[in-house]
Amino acid sequence: MRASSGHIGSTGCWAQHKRLARGHGYGFGVEPGVRLLEFGRDIGVKEISIYGFTRDNNQAAGGAEGGAFGAVHAFCKRA
Repeated sequence: MRASSGHIGSTGCWAQHKRLARGHGYGFGVEPGVRLLEFGRDIGVKEISIYGFTRDNNQAAGGAEGGAFGAVHAFCKRA
């Protein structure tokens, strides 16, 4: 998980730093993202933009379980 310049995210680079495969990094951002969404709701934030995009999207493992698309799918199911 990294935070800089108003950005919070978990990435392939983050995963590689942890000695994981790049595709595993995206899934680690789901739980913190859900917590951030819930916190925003609790303090009265009316709109929160959540998006998932990476240059690795086209190379991510297929299906609902893999890579960045899998993380976005998992987040949407929880949100």
